[in-house]
Amino acid sequence: MEKKKVLIVDDEYFIGKLIYKLIAWDEKNLECVSILDNGEDAINFIKNNTPDIVITDIRMPGVSGLDLIRETRDTSNKIQYIIISGYREFEYAREAMKYGIDHYVLKPINKDDLSEALDDVINILGEIENKEAREKRLIETVENSKKIIKSSILKDMIENNDYDNSIFLNKDSRLFRAINIKLDYENIDQVYKRQDSITVAKVVDIVNKILEVNVGEVIGCNKEFMNIFFLFNYSMEEAKSIGSILNAILSKINEYLIGFERYRATIGVGNEKSELNDIKISINEARYTVEKRLSIGINRVIYFEDLNRVNSSNEYVDIMNEYNDELKKGMESFDIEKIKYILSEIFRKISDGQNEDIVYQIYDRIYGLFKDYSDEKIEEEYRDALSLLNSCCNLSDCKKVILKYVLDCLEYIKSKSEGRVLKPIRTMISYIKDNYREKITIEDMAEIVDLNPIYLGSLFKKEIGLNFSSYLIKVRIDAAKSLLIETNYTIAAIGSEVGYKDTRYFSQLFEKTVGIKPALYRKIHS
Repeated sequence: MEKKKVLIVDDEYFIGKLIYKLIAWDEKNLECVSILDNGEDAINFIKNNTPDIVITDIRMPGVSGLDLIRETRDTSNKIQYIIISGYREFEYAREAMKYGIDHYVLKPINKDDLSEALDDVINILGEIENKEAREKRLIETVENSKKIIKSSILKDMIENNDYDNSIFLNKDSRLFRAINIKLDYENIDQVYKRQDSITVAKVVDIVNKILEVNVGEVIGCNKEFMNIFFLFNYSMEEAKSIGSILNAILSKINEYLIGFERYRATIGVGNEKSELNDIKISINEARYTVEKRLSIGINRVIYFEDLNRVNSSNEYVDIMNEYNDELKKGMESFDIEKIKYILSEIFRKISDGQNEDIVYQIYDRIYGLFKDYSDEKIEEEYRDALSLLNSCCNLSDCKKVILKYVLDCLEYIKSKSEGRVLKPIRTMISYIKDNYREKITIEDMAEIVDLNPIYLGSLFKKEIGLNFSSYLIKVRIDAAKSLLIETNYTIAAIGSEVGYKDTRYFSQLFEKTVGIKPALYRKIHS
C-alpha cells in the first residue's frame, strides 16, 4: 500500500523537527514530504503537491494556520488537517472547527496524543478511499451495463431483429458510420481455435482505445467467424480524419498479429450516415464490403463507396447446373477422383473472374446433396467447415475446406452404410457358427435379421464372396476336418455331428469340397 504523504508546518523549525521525531513513520505507513516554517510556502506546496495530511501550528506570523486551511481547503476534499495549538489559542482552534477540522493536539506536544490524532485521520482517509473505490466500481458497473445493452442492440441490428435506437448513440455528433473487422486464417492448415477468442478480444481492445480518443461514442460487438462490428459517431470536424484513423487501426492490429503469423485482418467500411435511422444501412454496407475481400484483396481498409457491385447469381447457376449431376453421381459412387476433378473445374472458373461469394452458394448446394444422409454428424461437419470457409483468405483455401468437407462426409456415410450392411451379416455368421449342426435355410436367417430372403442372399454373397449354402457347407466341412484329426469318431458319426445324417452324401460332399475322401484325409493328417 502506498504511504500517506505528510506535510509539517511550524514557524519554529525546531518544533517541526520535534514533531517529525515523535511520529512512527514506518509503523503508520507515512512519509514526510516536507517541513516548512511559514504559512505562505505551505500554501504553495499544498496546491502544487496535495499531501494527504497537514500538521500545522495554528498561530504563525503572516499567514496563520487558520489562513492556510482557509486557502487550501478546496484543493482536495481528501486533505486531513491536524492543528497544533496552546490553551490560549483555543478561539483559533474553535474557528478552525467551522471548516470541519476537529483534530488538534495541545502544546506541549505529547507523542501519544499526536499518534492518536494521526490514527484518526488515517482512518478517515481510508474511509474516503473506500467510498471513492465503491463509487468508481458503481460507475464502471453502470457504464459496462450500458455497453452490454448497446452491444446487444447492435447485435439485433446485425441480425435484422427489432431494435430501439433511442438510447443507442449520442445524437450531438451528427455523423454515424459502421465498420466490420474480419480476421482470416493465414493458413487454413494451421488453425488453432483456442487462440481465436484471445486474438479477437485483443483486436477489440486495440480498436476501442483508438476510436474512443478520436471520435464520439463507440459501440462494438463480436459475431461468429471472427467478425467484429463497431458503430461510432463523430462531428463534421472529426470526419476529416476518419480515413487516417481507420488506417491507424489496421496498422495497430497488424503489429499485434505479426507475432502469430496465423491471422490476416481486413476492415470493411460502411458509408457515412447523417440520420440515426440509417445506421443499420451502414452496418449492412460494412458487412457486404468485407464479404468482397477475396476478390478485392485482404489486409486492407475497403470502403463500400469504392465497390463495383456485380450480381453473380446467374453465373453461379450456370456453374452448378453444368456440374451438379456429375457431382451427385461421384458422391453416390464414392468416386473421390471424380469429385476432386469437378471441384477443381468449379474453382478454376471462379478464379477466372467470377465473384467469390459464389463459394458460399456452391457450398450450400453441395450441402444440399447430402440432405438424404443428413444427421447430427453431417450437420456438425457442415458447421465446422462453414466456420473455416468464412475465415479463408484465398480461393485455394476455400477449395481445400469444401473438398475436405465432401470427403469427410462421404467417409462417414460410407462407414455408416457399411455398418448397417455388416450387422445382419455378422448376425448370420455368428448364428451359423453356433448352429451349423442343425438344419438352416436362408429363409430362417431372413426371419432372424428381418430382411427379405432374396435381398439377404444377395447381400451375403456380396460381402462374404460365397452364397449362403456354400458358406454353410464350408463351415460344416471345416468342422468335419477337425473332428477327423482330433477324434476317433466314425465317418458316419462325424457326418451326423456336422449336420449330415446321410453318410454317403456326406462323404461325396467332403470329397467334392476337399478333393479326397474323409478316410484318406484322416490317414494323411493323423
